[in-house]
Amino acid sequence: MTWKQAKRTCRNLGGELAYFNDAAELAAFNELDFEGHTWIGVTQSKKGNNFIDVEFREPIKVSNWNNGEPNNVGGVERCVEAYTNGKWNDNECSELRQVTCRFVDLIY
Repeated sequence: MTWKQAKRTCRNLGGELAYFNDAAELAAFNELDFEGHTWIGVTQSKKGNNFIDVEFREPIKVSNWNNGEPNNVGGVERCVEAYTNGKWNDNECSELRQVTCRFVDLIY
C-alpha cells in the first residue's frame, strides 16, 4: 500500500504508523522480523526542511538513516520506509510497501 494508505490503515485500527520517541523504541523496532520494506511514521515537513513524526508533527527525535539518506532524489521522496536491516530510506509516497503500526495502551 502507499504511505497514505498505510497511515489510514493504522489509524483505522486504532494506532499510528510506527514512530520512535527514543533509542530504546527504535532498537525494539529493529528487532522486528519482516520481509521487504515497510512504511514508518516519518515524513518530510511541508516546508521540506526536516523530517517529522506523524503522531506529534514534530521533528523526529531519533533516526536510523541508511548511508547517503535522506537524499530526496528528484525532489519527491517525502515519505520514509525501513529496510529489513532497520535502516531508513526516503522514498516516493506512492510506492507500495508493507505497513508497521504502533499501538499505545491507554491507562485511565
